[in-house]
Amino acid sequence: MVECVADSIKVWVNDDLVNFGTNCTATKGQIAVQAEGSEVEFRKLELTPIDRITKTE
Repeated sequence: MVECVADSIKVWVNDDLVNFGTNCTATKGQIAVQAEGSEVEFRKLELTPIDRITKTE
């Protein structure tokens, strides 16, 4: 799961928070999904509007 709101982003893999960043330079734009080193297929992508990022704890 990925959450992006304004200049903050959080990334989870298998329900584990693996990355959290603030003060990002991009606050809007296109969405790109990628993998490094090999071909990958995405089975299910869902976009849901949110108005705030979850707690940082």
